[in-house]
This record gives sequence, C-alpha cells and structure tokens, in this order.
Amino acid sequence: MIVPSISAIQLNIALESKPDVDYIKSMDLDEISNLIIDISKEFPEIEDEIVDIVKEIKNSDSCKDIVDENKDKILSSDGSLKENIWTKIFNYRAFRLYLSLCLYAYFKTKLTLMRSLTWAIKLLRWVKIGTIIGVVDPSPEKLPEIMFQKDDANNTLTIVSVDPDDVQWSDIDEIGSGECDPLPEGSIVAGDSIGNCTGIIVLRYIPMNEVIGIFEFD
Repeated sequence: MIVPSISAIQLNIALESKPDVDYIKSMDLDEISNLIIDISKEFPEIEDEIVDIVKEIKNSDSCKDIVDENKDKILSSDGSLKENIWTKIFNYRAFRLYLSLCLYAYFKTKLTLMRSLTWAIKLLRWVKIGTIIGVVDPSPEKLPEIMFQKDDANNTLTIVSVDPDDVQWSDIDEIGSGECDPLPEGSIVAGDSIGNCTGIIVLRYIPMNEVIGIFEFD
C-alpha cells in the first residue's frame, strides 16, 4: 500500500462536507483558486467566465488598480496598522465564505453555493491585494509532500517520492506511541527506509509542527 502524506490528501470542502474556518483562513492563493474552480463546476453555464475571473485576479493588474485607488488609506499606514486593516477584512471575508459553505452543506441549494462562490472570489481578490501591499507572503512555506510505502511484512516505511527535493531527515521526528529504528540522516530521497517499526508511528515536520504521516504496525 502506498500512503501519501497528509498534506497530499485533498478534501473538497465546498461540495462534500462542512468546512473548517481555520482551514479556510490558512488557504493560499492557489488553494482558493482551486476551490473557486471546483464550485464553478456546479454552474457549467458560467464556468468559463469564473475561470477567466480567477485568472484575471491572479495574473493581471486589476487588483493593483484597487490598491492604487485606496493607497492613501492602505499604503500610507504604518506596517502594523496596514496589516491590522487587511487582517480584519480578510477574516470577515473568510468567515462569510465559511458560513456560506456551511449553509450549502446543510441545505444543498444553488443559492447557497452561489453565495459561496461570490465570497470565495472576494477572498481570492483580497489575498491577491495582500500580496501587493506586502502583508501576504506570495510563496508561503508548505508542508513537503512525502509518499511512503508501508510494508507490514517487514515492518518498514520506504520513501516513494518527496517534493521538494531538499527536505532533510533532521526536519522530521517520530512522535507516536510506537517506535522505529533511528531516522536516517541527510536529505530525504526515494528509496530511504525506516525499519523495525512497531505500534503507531506518527511523523512530524518540525519547522511547521505538522504531522505528515500516521502509520500503524502490529
């Protein structure tokens, strides 16, 4: 069995289940874009138009024009005030998106899905503005995507793939109730393995304090 890291498991929060507001607040530009495109598939009559809007927000100067129109209010503020203003508006739009998705998950109506689409676009535009004014890091750190192959017969975990290719074993620790041999050293590469695993193995990515894999052995 090939088991992906948790960050590689994609959940369609808009169309299948009630979302988590903290997850929405952590979404970056690409994740919000993908969410919008997923929602737009429910409206084939305007799907192409929505995709064009997403591309325009991400790639054009349309958001820069908005910043230019409001630069006296935003850019003239000191750093902390500018970030505070941006964060309050971001949190409001993220909450409205969360609320709309919750209503859709409960009622399953076109109206609630359309409201979700509207607020997702507003959130995407605001995140783009945040990158222009320097509040949002355009390339935020993400969990590495590491795929493991679990071998129950030999009680081993073997690396199948890793992205990016400069992740170090020193950035990983084992925090589960089980135990394995000591983790290897150096860069994580395909073919690396962890042996003599027993119990519940939980691997954590130290720089972000996030779990990247959970495996259970006899």
